[in-house]
Amino acid sequence: MRNLLHQFYLFILLACSVGCHSATDLLSEKQPIPYLSQADSEIIEIVDNADPFEEIGQRIIWKVDKKDGIPVKTIVLKGQQNLFGGLILNGYTIEEYNHIRSQLDSVVIHPLIYGTEEPIILNNQFSENGDHIPTIMLAALCDEEYSFELEDFLYDQMGVLGFNLASNLHVNPYTTGQNNWHDYFDHREDGTLLYQKRVSELNKRKTLTAYNSFAQGIHLPTDTIAGFQVGHDELISLIQNGLSAIILDIDLVEKEGDKIQTFFREVLQFNGLLISNLNNPEAVNQAVDAGIDMYIFHGADLDQFYDRFESEFANRLLLRDEVYEGHRKLLLAKYWMNSNRPANLTDYDSWMEIPGEERIEENSTTLVNNYKNLLPLTHTYKRDIRLLSYGPGTLDSMETIMRLFADHKRNFYNTSFQDILPTFELSRYRFATTIVTLDSLEISPQEDSVFIGFINDMSLTRKVALINFGNPENLIPFDTAVTKIQIYKRSGRTEALAAHLLYGGAVAQGKLPVTLSDRLIKGMYADVPKTRWKYENGSHIGIDQSELNKIERVAKEGIRRKAFPGCQVFAVKDGHVIYNKAFGKQSYRDKKRLKESDIYDIASVTKVASTTLSVMRLLEKGWLNLDDPLSKHLSLHDTLDISRIRIKDLLTHRSGIQANMPTRFIIKHKDSGSPDCGHYKCDTKTENYTLPVADKIYYSQATKDSLWSHASALSTEKGKYVYSDVNFYLLQKVIEKLTKKHLDTYVHREFYRPLGLRTCTYLPLRRFKKERIVPTEQDKKWRSQMLKGYVHDPTAALLGGISGNAGLFSNAHDMAVIGQMLLNNGQYGGRRYFKKETVELFTKPKFSKNRGLGFDSNRNGTAKVGKKASRSTYGHLGFTGTCLWIDPEEKLVYVFLSNRIHPNQKNYKISKYRYRQRIHDLIYSAIDKGKERVEHNLEIRAAKASFVPTDQ
Repeated sequence: MRNLLHQFYLFILLACSVGCHSATDLLSEKQPIPYLSQADSEIIEIVDNADPFEEIGQRIIWKVDKKDGIPVKTIVLKGQQNLFGGLILNGYTIEEYNHIRSQLDSVVIHPLIYGTEEPIILNNQFSENGDHIPTIMLAALCDEEYSFELEDFLYDQMGVLGFNLASNLHVNPYTTGQNNWHDYFDHREDGTLLYQKRVSELNKRKTLTAYNSFAQGIHLPTDTIAGFQVGHDELISLIQNGLSAIILDIDLVEKEGDKIQTFFREVLQFNGLLISNLNNPEAVNQAVDAGIDMYIFHGADLDQFYDRFESEFANRLLLRDEVYEGHRKLLLAKYWMNSNRPANLTDYDSWMEIPGEERIEENSTTLVNNYKNLLPLTHTYKRDIRLLSYGPGTLDSMETIMRLFADHKRNFYNTSFQDILPTFELSRYRFATTIVTLDSLEISPQEDSVFIGFINDMSLTRKVALINFGNPENLIPFDTAVTKIQIYKRSGRTEALAAHLLYGGAVAQGKLPVTLSDRLIKGMYADVPKTRWKYENGSHIGIDQSELNKIERVAKEGIRRKAFPGCQVFAVKDGHVIYNKAFGKQSYRDKKRLKESDIYDIASVTKVASTTLSVMRLLEKGWLNLDDPLSKHLSLHDTLDISRIRIKDLLTHRSGIQANMPTRFIIKHKDSGSPDCGHYKCDTKTENYTLPVADKIYYSQATKDSLWSHASALSTEKGKYVYSDVNFYLLQKVIEKLTKKHLDTYVHREFYRPLGLRTCTYLPLRRFKKERIVPTEQDKKWRSQMLKGYVHDPTAALLGGISGNAGLFSNAHDMAVIGQMLLNNGQYGGRRYFKKETVELFTKPKFSKNRGLGFDSNRNGTAKVGKKASRSTYGHLGFTGTCLWIDPEEKLVYVFLSNRIHPNQKNYKISKYRYRQRIHDLIYSAIDKGKERVEHNLEIRAAKASFVPTDQ
């Protein structure tokens, strides 16, 4: 609608401004074409003494593709014979291009035109860029700032490589069914300003500019441009800016050749070069009759074309003045233009490195429609996600990223563009959310009608997203109920991008660059929010990757010194996962390497990842207040000290209660009865002994009652700071009393499941094989075994593995998700878990110098964090060798997990050598050095922009 209003407004404006005015009035403010005002007397003498009938070849631009198989020596010979005056070379290496130029420039009689037709950058013109960027991707870009950045890069490339004709101001018409999608480019709607800049800038650099593909089917008025200008204001604005040349479609020349001179010279007052593409020698006569100045010929039979051309000119001796004038104009342009040879550089590769190339792939990707807001996928824990993949190969990069967000099942069909695509019975996907991928295929409405019907029928009752890699026309036959993502080139990067788009780790920023049907209109796009993080190399967001690589050295040092047998390191910066690696093994005797998916006992990190989150939720629900005494929620006698402890005192460890739970009397208890089952403990699970403390060790439910009896009788020193596990045991009691659920059930339902956490859990052996769980201590004094899958903390163990102070198991990824949710002020994956105010209340040290509510704080600079961590950093450590730190100022989440207590808890090397802090330091260093590198690259780019090659 906006475009229609724009066109209507433009029409009214032009009608009012043009009316009956002549072309002279309208174009009176136009800039002169620079080469026509040539003042050098020597050049004027050369031009005036040239004989156009002897130099007919000067009017020919020969377009040569390396695939044509024309030898280099043949190209040079034709130039020496004066059979062409310009050259467009495609598919050669830069070295070959330079060689051809050096040979030609030494034998030609006039400067040669070296042209490009590439619309934005020169990379696709050379074979070094083997993996070409489809031009249509550039048309789909919606990043205006980046478009102008690429424009500056084009100027630099042309200068360094010695190009002096930019015939790349054009609209390449798109017609469905013509298979020209790959090379389509159209800036007509929003690129006028960019093209005006290009003409002005290249005029300053003495480079010819040509408006290309002036289309067929246009009526050329010969009296006024009022009717012509609507829809062609771009061309008129470029003429006003000093456009050098216009390239006409040969069909237009053949049909309206008699009007061309009048229209362009008199109506538009364009005195520059008129050029036409002529691949058919039979069309030469119409082009010559129409007064065309130059002719682009693509083919091996240049001699035949030249002979025909020469013959036509010989028949026009009566038009000698017109021929001389056209030739004079051409030579003025040639001697005005920059004829510098390519710069003598040792490394041209840097000029083929597209600045921010990944942005082209990302910013061109288009979410065409998003039916009923299917994307980004939410509630992944509820979904049966299926991947239905068609193409020549599996999409490994895409699936790798998908699995980091959620589980899925895949059906892959190895198909080429010629195959009929298979289908199956829809009942197999009864409740599925289906992702369909088409890779490098050509969908035929006739031959693939069964497949098209299959997908459309599926979308009637199920949620379907279609990801099309390649020809956008594949989207046409699919119904609106099918959510569509268009990606123009498949690569590892675009595969990963597709996965991120599905889950909200990235947003599609492109617009559909073509009109495909009544339902798929140029400019279409759907806007969705970024709701999750993105996995990518840190260098893509300005992080120094070499500095991050040093983390491995520090981790391996810790392993070598036996500070821990292995560790996981996870870092998220600005919503981008910049580091996720595992090092070492689960144990020193283990032969298998540690995996990122392996599961650790995270010890006291449980306090923030379970208990504190639960208190935050209950506070928001209004079920408790921070100033509530324990007696308000638990049945406690008024005489008990703990009855007066407030909730916030427990969270800040200001209750004054002792540090450890009173567990010694249970652990040291000696039974005089049965050796198998005693008062508390039994070797087998029975009706009375249900609490799993270790392998084949179960404690009775009476254990919990004994612990509560002893804990509730503990004395306190009001206001005294003591870091205490008892505080979070008491909070657990409150949570379970208010929610009427066990703590593990509550946090799983409220947080871990909706967050999509797949390893974060209490009692991991209920869900995972023992092989995935990292061992902790060889417990010799109590449980007499290596602990693997059973919580190390004695309190949590006696409570059956579920406690407010410890007991949680997780991998680094899942801990980082919790950190990112907090960093996002309580939001993640399209769902809000907490209000921003609640997160700030708990994470800022309002009630204590160095602690928030439940969280450790670095406000006084004493937390065990990296030296460069901000004073706003908050998180927690774990006794087993773990930590979670969140820095709101740097927008950084850092997780380190290890089993430093394996096989002995008295191993304190992790603290002695500061491994957690040193790795944290390296992440900050990578951020800082990345910022320095970005600034340095900007300086280099500025130097490149000012680089002007000297004539050689």
